[in-house]
This record gives sequence, structure tokens and C-alpha cells, in this order.
Amino acid sequence: MSTLVVIVVLLLLYGIKLWLDNAGRDPISVPPGTSPAWMQVDITRIRIALAADARPFLQTKLLALAQRGDTRSKQGLHRLLLQVCRALSQSESAWLYASIDNHQPMSTLFARTTFDKLALDARATFTDEVIRSANGVRVEGPEMGLRGSKERDGEGVVVITLVVAAKCVITDVTNLHPDRLRALLFELIGMSLEDLVALEVSWMPAEADDLVSTRAAEQLFPKLIKLPGVVGGHRICSFCQGPHTAELKQCPHCGAPVPRVE
Repeated sequence: MSTLVVIVVLLLLYGIKLWLDNAGRDPISVPPGTSPAWMQVDITRIRIALAADARPFLQTKLLALAQRGDTRSKQGLHRLLLQVCRALSQSESAWLYASIDNHQPMSTLFARTTFDKLALDARATFTDEVIRSANGVRVEGPEMGLRGSKERDGEGVVVITLVVAAKCVITDVTNLHPDRLRALLFELIGMSLEDLVALEVSWMPAEADDLVSTRAAEQLFPKLIKLPGVVGGHRICSFCQGPHTAELKQCPHCGAPVPRVE
């Protein structure tokens, strides 16, 4: 299976810069265990698998961000964080599975290692990398052949992984429930520009004709938990193909009116 990956990493970890600046000079004294220096960066990884109905909207949205988004500046990455979290929260009616990796605030050096490990782990499940955008540079992989879905696999899902490092405390989520996942996304939407340290977004599959079945998703991502009360009750906008709850009077993505069902 293929993947479409946006690598949008911005490491503004002052502790790392300080360590590099002092390389070859006097050794850096190790701060005591109670020092705030050991609790500077918090990291979380959110993974959501959404129903097949959400794939056209999300794949189009994320591809546009990969191709035109600003990954060179902190402002661009902050804007990208907001756009991805908003797209996920607006697509709540299509949520099927989710997992969250919580971490405690840590020193900048440990944060760099932890962030890289979570990002590499996300990419390790991918067979092909279709596009990568990092630090303002975009690299596209070779054209992939069509991958027809198998009827027995169902319609499949789209799996989106978001890794965020911040200089503020990110709420830990246990006993995963849509309400808690929604609250965490809103928390990230409200994160300040100054607090964002690093960001990576990746998703699979990349191609419209590729398919990741729910069974494959469970095997590839064993931490995924099936969410209660989120299957069904959603509608697909006939204008932008974005998923939304059937009760809304207009599409939250494009504002188009929702036809009344008589």
C-alpha cells in the first residue's frame, strides 16, 4: 500500500542549540532533577482512522497542504497544525478508530529523540512514499500503479497520524472517547505560535484507488481503539465531498446548504 506523507518538522529547541554551541568547550553542567530544564517540551501523537466516505475530502485537503503549504517558517507550520486539526474535527462523524500516545514534559534533548522515534515509527508502516514536504522543499516519488480494492475488504479507511511537540503541557488522554479526542484537537487548535516546537503529519493511503481495510489498519496499528457511537449518522457534501453530521443545515467545510430529507 502507498502513503502520502507530509514531513513538516521544525525543531526550535533552544536546549539543543545551546548544547551544540558549547560543543568542544567547557562541559555543560547537568541540572538537578528538580530543575525546570528537564520539563520543557511535551509531545503527543494522535492517530485517527476515518471511514471511506471521508477519504476524498481529506486526501484532497492534505494533498493541497503538502503541495502548497508553507513548511519553511514557524508561522506556516502553525497554520498547518490548525488546518489539519480543523479538518479532523470537522470530520468527526467519520471517526472509526483512534489512538493517542501520551508523554510527560521532558528535556529538549530527550524530546528530539522521542519526536524522531514517533515520526519514524509512523513512517515504518508505509511501503511507498508518494510526496514529502519538509522545510519548504517538496519531493515527489514515482507514479504508483493503480491498486484496485478487493470487494471483501470493504470500502477501507484513511489513517492520519499527527505528531506534535510543544513548549506547553499537552493534555494526556486516557480511556479514549470521542469527547476526549475532540477536546484534544480543540486544544491543539488553540495552541499559540510560540508554543509549537515541531510537527509531522502523515496519512495513508495516498491514492484514490488504493485501499486500507479496517482489518489491515488494526494489524498495522495495533494501538488503534474502535470508538463508540461514531459509526453512521453522517452525510457527504455533494459540493466538496466533505463528511459532516446529518443534522447540520450547511456543510462546515464549504458552507453549502444541506438538502432536506423529506
